[in-house]
Amino acid sequence: MAFFSSSSVIQALGQLPTLVIFSCVLILFFLLLFFLLHFLNYSQLKGLNLTGVLPAEFGSLKYLQELDLTRNYFNGSIPTSFSRLPLVNLSLLGNRLSGSIPKEIGDIATLEELILEDNQLEGPLNENLGNLGRLRRLVLKAQSLPGTVPKELVKLPYLQEIDLTRNYLYGSIPEEWGSTKLVNMYA
Repeated sequence: MAFFSSSSVIQALGQLPTLVIFSCVLILFFLLLFFLLHFLNYSQLKGLNLTGVLPAEFGSLKYLQELDLTRNYFNGSIPTSFSRLPLVNLSLLGNRLSGSIPKEIGDIATLEELILEDNQLEGPLNENLGNLGRLRRLVLKAQSLPGTVPKELVKLPYLQEIDLTRNYLYGSIPEEWGSTKLVNMYA
């Protein structure tokens, strides 16, 4: 069995200042990165084959306006912490998300586009989505959403496109949509 010789220990100690400096630089880099991410307002991470659950920590990025995680492999549920963000656009298209659409999503007053197409979401559509007063585009295509379309969605004054195809929705389309600015409706 070989032990360290005194010369190899002395040689390693000679490199210690370099290691300390490298460690400090690395720590400063990560602090700067965290600082910059804190003020991030646009995040487009499309098609990067990212896996795992959606980090709830995204909810701490208080300036984030656009979050596009399209075509990755995220699973689990949509974090309720997203409701703390001033999001204008949220696209989680083509992942493996499950569970219901959190009612807290209806609290994002700034949201204009909500695209959750092609996931494994289930549970009835939440009437809180009717609180999204700036919403222009709602795409919930290809889920396992059962039930009826909440009448609260008719109240959305700027809604121009809604896609609810390939779900388990039943009932009639609300008549009030005939008198709105809705341009494209897929049901």
